Amino acid sequence: MAEKIVSRTKKVFTGSYSILVVLLLLGLIPGLIYYLAKQGEEKYKGQAEKEKIDDKSEGLGISGFTLGVLGIVFSGWVGLILSVIGFVFCFVQQKKYKTKLGKIGIILSIVGFVLSIVIIVLYASVLAPLLNKTSLA
Repeated sequence: MAEKIVSRTKKVFTGSYSILVVLLLLGLIPGLIYYLAKQGEEKYKGQAEKEKIDDKSEGLGISGFTLGVLGIVFSGWVGLILSVIGFVFCFVQQKKYKTKLGKIGIILSIVGFVLSIVIIVLYASVLAPLLNKTSLA
């Protein structure tokens, strides 16, 4: 019985890690694209204009926003991790340069975090005893 639970847990966590890596990359891609586009714009501007440009990149805010949305969509363990990473990205973005996407990303990450905690607690308190009863039968 314990071996069944351990094998199920291993399967779930092994699949979750691969899903987590894919989702993390999906969250980082929009920010990376935005950053590369900004670098391309700055390359073609004159030297005098280039010195005046502040580092007001929104890359972390976009990535944090995307990870916040993914944290809500994939609530549970994966959503919890994505929400925390999204919150950190948006928090760093807001400290560097305040943006609307950074602020919205913080809110979405908090909602995803709370929703993930609720789903994890619900699973632990309601579904786990039901699974144990069905596995004993």
